[in-house]
Amino acid sequence: MDGHVFLDRSFLHDPAAAGLGEVLGRGRILRSATDEDWIVDIAEVMPCNRVFVRIGGQKINHRLTYGSATVNLSEIFAGERVAITLLSDDADRRVNEECR
Repeated sequence: MDGHVFLDRSFLHDPAAAGLGEVLGRGRILRSATDEDWIVDIAEVMPCNRVFVRIGGQKINHRLTYGSATVNLSEIFAGERVAITLLSDDADRRVNEECR
């Protein structure tokens, strides 16, 4: 999946909530060592190499890491909805322009 944004796992806030939980063929629920529920092994390519995220505050500590660089998104965008888009070469830039 190199060169593509894909969803690998997602935190399951409330397993009893309508529409959330395990979907056949789209990952599986896993309980972590800290007793949290995650949906793992999703491996779903995101359209337009883009993912939308509502950034949480410092307690949530959303961050973006690429190589050895890390940006603390919670310091900059707490409470904001942001689009994170991967642009890897000129062809991808043209595709992403079409996705606007």
